[in-house]
Amino acid sequence: MYDEDEGETSQMLPKGIFQIQKGHLVVYVGDDCKRFVIKVGTLSHPLFQALLEHAEEVFGFSNGSKLHIPCSENIFLHVLHNAGDLAQDRRLVHCF
Repeated sequence: MYDEDEGETSQMLPKGIFQIQKGHLVVYVGDDCKRFVIKVGTLSHPLFQALLEHAEEVFGFSNGSKLHIPCSENIFLHVLHNAGDLAQDRRLVHCF
């Protein structure tokens, strides 16, 4: 798990289970399904909407309960930066 400080957006529970704080969600990115915790408000940003539309084209709506974004980690981080998440506070994006 990657955490820059104790102001985490996720907390580890027993047996490797993570509890996500209110206002955040888990997104899986790329072929390796790298796990990121992002702010829910990011979903409404136009760049992130484009990623969601691409995910719908690739997976449809039958991808189970996981939100999987089919792009590279670099593109995903670029979108988050432009959406304001990374620019405002780098500790709000965690991957593990």
